[in-house]
Amino acid sequence: MVFSWYNVHVIKGSGNPLNRRKESPMTKIELFKSLRNFVETAADLPDEDRDVYIEGLDNEISLLARKAATPRKPTATQIENEALKEKIVEYLYGESEPRTVKSITESIEELGVLSNQRVTHLLTALRKAGAIKRTVVKKVPYYEYGVEEGYAATEEEEG
Repeated sequence: MVFSWYNVHVIKGSGNPLNRRKESPMTKIELFKSLRNFVETAADLPDEDRDVYIEGLDNEISLLARKAATPRKPTATQIENEALKEKIVEYLYGESEPRTVKSITESIEELGVLSNQRVTHLLTALRKAGAIKRTVVKKVPYYEYGVEEGYAATEEEEG
């Protein structure tokens, strides 16, 4: 018996296992583990083939687990963003009044080349970290140094 995505689809009955929309998507490790369980319980598979398939699937599972366990270096953009966040916090620490995104961008030289959307992303990350607080006045967000009381980033905002 040849194993293919079609066999997984027919046997599992859940569509493409890597592209489920309403449920959380299946990871590659979960896919290989479910294929391994299928191979172990397949009645019409010769034992020598079963051993080869199980060995290959176990190898793939271990490779993915090892890849997931290795620490990753931050990208150049992430390093740049950390430096920009520090400058934003320093600027807001020295200000007595809350500032808009536009005024923050205009006041910090390094942020002048960035879009308001990217600066807002940096401010949101700082807010989630608890370094700054945000207030909205007439639908305009203002940012200032300090911890926002009762703010906890929701999963919807994090994703």
